[in-house]
Amino acid sequence: MKNRTLFTVVGIILFLLGMFAIIIRLVGVKLMFLSWMDSAGALLGFVAEVLMIVIGSALLTLAWGKWNDTDEPDISIQ
Repeated sequence: MKNRTLFTVVGIILFLLGMFAIIIRLVGVKLMFLSWMDSAGALLGFVAEVLMIVIGSALLTLAWGKWNDTDEPDISIQ
């Protein structure tokens, strides 16, 4: 995959930012540069943070997963 590094970096950033935002939300602090997500409401802000985690995880899975082009299972007999 040509964009493995890009997907990895973006995935890690999204995942860590989402996790950090949820953890500090429990304390009652808000990140200033993510406060625009809470302008529509606290629930939508929380959903956006969860989506950041899910999308980051999906990007990491796509970047580092082993994908076969065949439908046959990988069975090797030694």
